[in-house]
Amino acid sequence: LLATGIGGFARKEFKTWGVIFACLGCKAVSIWLSCSYLAKDFLISFQKHVAVYGKPAMILSDKGSQLTSAAKDLQEWEKYRQERPTGDQIADPAWS
Repeated sequence: LLATGIGGFARKEFKTWGVIFACLGCKAVSIWLSCSYLAKDFLISFQKHVAVYGKPAMILSDKGSQLTSAAKDLQEWEKYRQERPTGDQIADPAWS
């Protein structure tokens, strides 16, 4: 996708990637724009999706390198969150 916007005094074009989330149960689809094809930017889109629609019970994806990297990061994050004491919660509304 190419997004065109006005930045400063000149028009600018920049490349964006669409991240598509589809619910297999109700066939709902949401699309979020990502700045790049990196795992970090995918996780930002995923965090936005979770903040609006809630945490999915299961995630199915292709085996792209950035998605497998993001999956490892998510597993490490969940493990870290479970090991922390209950009184010391991380304030992140997307994971609530």
